[in-house]
Amino acid sequence: MNDLNDAIDKRLLDKVAFGDIDATVELAEIFFQQQRYGFATSLFLLASKHGHQKATERLADISERVHCNKKEEAGDGGAA
Repeated sequence: MNDLNDAIDKRLLDKVAFGDIDATVELAEIFFQQQRYGFATSLFLLASKHGHQKATERLADISERVHCNKKEEAGDGGAA
């Protein structure tokens, strides 16, 4: 495992494995802060399907960040 994953509390992972939605959001938030948006999106989607409002808000944040990054990359493609 890499250092990013090693830093995650094993108790938190256990809670997520047992279906604790608040723990799922907490883990997703860690991935969000690490800019690991794929993992974060998956976990936030799961939590949002259970009605967790923060998860729904974070999904919008991720969508916005990814969209902005794509726009920036498209803009940089023509510059030299």
